[in-house]
Amino acid sequence: MSYWDHITGECVHSERKGLRLPVANLHQTAAAALDTWPDARIAISGHPFNPNAGPSQLRSEGRFQLGGFFEGTMGADDTRRDRTDLGLGLWADNVARYYPLSALRDVDGFILDALDSRPVLIVLDRSTGVPAAYFVEASSAHSHADHLHLDNGLTFADGIFHYASGDPVIPDRPMQLFSRWYGCSFTFPDCEIYEPKKAPAV
Repeated sequence: MSYWDHITGECVHSERKGLRLPVANLHQTAAAALDTWPDARIAISGHPFNPNAGPSQLRSEGRFQLGGFFEGTMGADDTRRDRTDLGLGLWADNVARYYPLSALRDVDGFILDALDSRPVLIVLDRSTGVPAAYFVEASSAHSHADHLHLDNGLTFADGIFHYASGDPVIPDRPMQLFSRWYGCSFTFPDCEIYEPKKAPAV
C-alpha cells in the first residue's frame, strides 16, 4: 500500500516513495470554468452550502479550536503565523510562498509579485472572498472600479482576463491552494511568507 500527498502528488510511503503524480489546479468559479470550456455542464448539489456552518468552513475566519483527534496528528506548529490564519499558498520548482488573506485586503485586493522569476498576480475575488493567482507578463497594475488594468494591455474582472479587443485570455496559473496556515506550513516546511515591499526612504 502506498500513501500520496494530495497537494503535491508525491508518494510519501512505500517503495514508490519520492515519485510524483501530475497535479493541476481547479477553477474556483463557474464563470472562469465556463470561460475556458463554454460547453461544460456544471452539476449543482442539492445540498445548500452554509458559509457559517462551523470552523471547518474556509470562510470562517479567526481563531478556533481544532478537534482533539485531528490536532493529535499534527506536528509542531510553525509559529510565524497563527495556525488558523487564512491565505493562498503558491509553489513552483524552487519556491513555496504563503500570501496571507489580510495582506491582500491591505493592498486593495491584488498583489503583483514574482514566483520563480515569473511575474505573478494574486487577486482577491470580492464575490467569493477567495484569492487566486495567475502568471502575467506585466510589471504594473492598477484598479478602476471593479476591474484591474495591467500594463500589458490586459484587463481582469470576475476571474477572467480580456485583451483590449474584448476577447478572453486563458492565463497560465501557478500551483496554488487556498488554505489555513497550518496546512500550507506542514506541506511546505519553512515556506516563504509574503511581505509587502517597503517604499524607499525619501
